[in-house]
Formats: sequence, C-alpha cells, structure tokens
Amino acid sequence: MKALLTGAAGGLGRAFACECAARGYDILLTDINGEKLDNICLGLKKQFAEKQIRILSFACDIRNPGEVENLFSFAREENFLPDILLNIAGLDYEGEFDELNPEAVTEIINANILGTVNITHAMLRVKPKRRELYILFVSSFAAMQPMPLNATYAASKRFILDFSIALGEELKEQSVYTMALCPSGMPTNEGSIKAIAAQGFWGCATTVKLDIVTRKALDRLLKRKAVYIPGCVNKFIDVLLKFVSPKCAAGYVRRRWAKSLEHRNGSDLSV
Repeated sequence: MKALLTGAAGGLGRAFACECAARGYDILLTDINGEKLDNICLGLKKQFAEKQIRILSFACDIRNPGEVENLFSFAREENFLPDILLNIAGLDYEGEFDELNPEAVTEIINANILGTVNITHAMLRVKPKRRELYILFVSSFAAMQPMPLNATYAASKRFILDFSIALGEELKEQSVYTMALCPSGMPTNEGSIKAIAAQGFWGCATTVKLDIVTRKALDRLLKRKAVYIPGCVNKFIDVLLKFVSPKCAAGYVRRRWAKSLEHRNGSDLSV
C-alpha cells in the first residue's frame, strides 16, 4: 500500500505517518513547512528503518493548484501512485468573528476547503480505472453543530463532512471509498493540551489519544465506513445533538468554548 499524507508536519499528520509506516505502507509526506517536513521525514526513516519502506517528502502548498501539480509530477517520477489519500492539512483561528483578521478568515477557508478540494481532485485525475482508492477527510466534531467563537472553522469542517459523504456516494462505482474523520479535542500541541485542560471534565472526557484515533481511523477507512467519530462520549453527544435545536446547541457550545479560548492563539498552518 502507498499513502499520500497532507499536513504531515502537524501533530495529527505525524501520528498518521507513524501508523502508516508501522503497517508497512510506503508514504509520501507533504506540508507547506518544508524544513519541518524534512526533519519529520528523516526521523521516520530512522524510526522505521527495519520496515524497509519508502518514505518520501515534498513541500507543497495545497491551496495552490500549480504546486499540487508539481507534487504529483514528483510522485510520477518516483513511481509513487497512492492507494490512500489522507487529507489531514487544516488551519484554525478561534475568536469572535468580527475581531478576527480578514486574512485569517480567508486562510481558514483556503486551507480547509480549497486545499482539500485541490488535492482530492488532482488525486482523482491520476487514479487508473478499476484501481481502488481510499480517501480520508479530516473533518471535526465541530462540524456536528454551529460553533460560536469558532464559526468559520466549524463551517469549513461541515463542508468537509458533507463533501466526503457526497463524494463517496458519487464515486463508489469507480472503486473510490471516502470516510470523514470527526474527532473532538486531541493533544496535538501545547495550545490544544491547555485548551483541553481549561474545559475541565468535558474537555478530558471528549479527548481521544492520537494513536487510537489514527489506528481506528485507518481500520475503518479500509472497511469502507463513511464517518468515524472517535470516543464513546463523543458518539453519545452526537446522538443527543439530533434531539436539540441548532440554536440551543450553539448557546451551550459558546458557554463551554469561552473557557478555553484564552489558552489558544491559533494553530500552526499545516498544509
């Protein structure tokens, strides 16, 4: 198996890279941060040297169609045709919408939506007929309800969720299988760890370890599941949300999210 991972320099990206490598997959890592990407690639080669797998890296801004074309040109030169596309790259800036820098809002939309659409479309163009392709879209539990103080991010992840489900139905007869991963809080960096702690009981109860998320996500993707919400508590909350109006859910989310907002200054851009 060969896997192409976007956002590979981020915490979740590296966790997925480790899981793929542990399974013996050849991997191609891409991210906008070339220096960090090279360091992670080198570390993975040392960590999984006994696996005798190919670990390649290519810096790419997936928001730019030209750079995406360069990425796939590199893949062709390396005879690397992915069986799995892991759409992990994303960006988040939290806060009151009217207080966000306009450029920050645009960056969220471009990274989470435009970048994901660009690389997915390019992947489908190079896929041979009758060859199976598995595509993972990293959405978020934030996609399950309107999210004050994080409105643009949550809406962009709702797009990813709906896009994944629609695309999977549209392309299933072409042997393309999609799954949306919808995790809640994950300890991917110092900021996220502080924010989880600030939410108290519910922050800890809804958090799932990275290694568990990546392992189960890949298992379910290969079993052709449509959506994966990690964690029993999160699954239970998702069921409850079906009986609550979006406005009521948004009010509760705002009160809870305000407690953790002061601990976040924006995530790394990992595209």
